[in-house]
Amino acid sequence: MIDVQASSGASKFAIESVGITSLTYPIIAGDAATGEQQSTVANWQLGVDLEASRRGTHMSRFITALDEIAAKPLDIDGVYRFASDISALLHANSAQVSASFRWFRRVAAPVSGRSALLESEVVFTAVSGEKARKSVTIKVAAKSLCPCSKAVSERGAHNQRSELKLTVHLAPEAKAPGINELLGLLERSASSPVYPVLKREDEKFVTEAAYDQPVFVEDIVRAAAEQASNLKQLKGFEVEAVNRESIHAHDCYARISFP
Repeated sequence: MIDVQASSGASKFAIESVGITSLTYPIIAGDAATGEQQSTVANWQLGVDLEASRRGTHMSRFITALDEIAAKPLDIDGVYRFASDISALLHANSAQVSASFRWFRRVAAPVSGRSALLESEVVFTAVSGEKARKSVTIKVAAKSLCPCSKAVSERGAHNQRSELKLTVHLAPEAKAPGINELLGLLERSASSPVYPVLKREDEKFVTEAAYDQPVFVEDIVRAAAEQASNLKQLKGFEVEAVNRESIHAHDCYARISFP
């Protein structure tokens, strides 16, 4: 049959990335640092570059390639290898792969020790070709207490839920830090982590611990950036925090990129 996609594009413009997005497909997510694996569902984006001389790429090949690897454990290194395989399969110079999924940790309350699973979000991203690199993004909630509110108030201080995000970039051959290690890095930057289960004694502990460690949104990203800068083999990172304000009609955010 005629291969229309492979026909001449008759254009002066190459395409930086073309492929499929918003694809939901199962994954056995793996942590390259610890070997931990979890069965989950990922939202995928798969793309390749396209030369000006080619009219289109073969979209169905993304699906068949993903189906062949979806039943196997896939960590960030596996995602990078997948990107390299896709670029070869589609005769492209580079490929871009992103998989976003839920990651669960069993977290114990600080006093009672009662535990349950706590959800966070992880994104594996890989780029093959001349600008090859791999990236891990983690998103987690935490608790922050306002230093200004504490300083001016005789009783108490206002709190907010903080949404924290960290992306670390690595060379293809570099060893990636552990997912739980990165989540802990972000949680230590806030006034307190959040917990899936809290008994009364735990609630007292968390309330008082946060009161003893008040932070602005600026403090959070600086503390996270300081810790991230000490991680080995990184090519760079971005850290972002959004405080969902409890006494304002707006939210606050801060972001640091390095280098």
